[in-house]
Amino acid sequence: MKTAMMTISSLIFALVAALHFLRAIYGLPILISSFQFPVWASYPAAFFAAALAILDWKYRQ
Repeated sequence: MKTAMMTISSLIFALVAALHFLRAIYGLPILISSFQFPVWASYPAAFFAAALAILDWKYRQ
């Protein structure tokens, strides 16, 4: 059960990382209410999500 949950969470983190990276490449805006999130913030978010995906995948048993 733990292995399945770790696999699912690593795949979700990898998907989030890919979406942040694509957002950064294409410059897609994210607007919530009147606040627009800067595109440059997607680079560290993609890195952080990718690191979590790799660590999650590596340490699953």
